[in-house]
Amino acid sequence: MNRSRLIITQFILLLMVAMVFIVEPALARPNSEKPAATAADSKWDTWFIVSAESTWTVEELDLVHQVLFNTITALEDAGYDGQELLSGYHFRRQYGEFVDGVDGRIALVRHHKHEVILSDSAFLRLQGFYIYHELGHIVDKRLDRNLNQRFHDIAGTAGVENPQQTIDGYWLNEHARMDRQEATADAFALWVVLRYTDNYKPVFWNTPYTVSYEDIVDALDVAI
Repeated sequence: MNRSRLIITQFILLLMVAMVFIVEPALARPNSEKPAATAADSKWDTWFIVSAESTWTVEELDLVHQVLFNTITALEDAGYDGQELLSGYHFRRQYGEFVDGVDGRIALVRHHKHEVILSDSAFLRLQGFYIYHELGHIVDKRLDRNLNQRFHDIAGTAGVENPQQTIDGYWLNEHARMDRQEATADAFALWVVLRYTDNYKPVFWNTPYTVSYEDIVDALDVAI
C-alpha cells in the first residue's frame, strides 16, 4: 500500500514538473502569427491599416506601438501635441524586403494618402530607426517645413553651394547628403532614439566618420 502511494506521489510530482517546463512556457510564448485584428485591445488600434494585404505580427505591432509612444512623448516634452501632429496618418504593412520592390526603399510615407508603408526590413534593421524617420517627415510637413529650414540654418547648411546639400557632420546616410528633407528626417529620428530609447546610435554602411551624433541632436532640439 505504501509503495503504491509512493509511486502515485512520484508520478504526480513528475507531471507537475512537466507542466512547469512545457505547458506554461507554451502558453506564455507570444504568437507571432496572431491576427492583427487583436490589436483592437490597444489604444493604438486606429493607427493601423488591417486587410488581407496588410497583416501584422504581434512583434511588429509592439515595435510600432513603442515608436509611436517614444515619438509622441518626445514631441510633448518639446511643447507640442504629439498625437495631433501625427493624427490622420496610418501604418500599412507591405510584405517583401523593400516597399514597392524598389531597392533600398525600406519605409515610405505617402502624404496624399496619409500612409506610412513599412516593409519587412523596417522591422529588422536599425531597431526601427526607419519608422522614426518617416514620422520625422510627417512632423516636418505638419510644421510647414519650418523644422527642415530651422535645422539646416542651425547646422550651417545654408552656406553650401548646392541648395539641397547637407553640410558634413550633419548627415547620417548617403541619401541625406544631397537631400535636406531626408537629413532632417534622420535628425528627427536620431533625436528621439538618443533621448528616449537606449542611447542607440545607428550606423549605415556609408555613415561618414566625421558625423557628430550629438551636434545633430542638439541642432534638432533647438530647431523643434
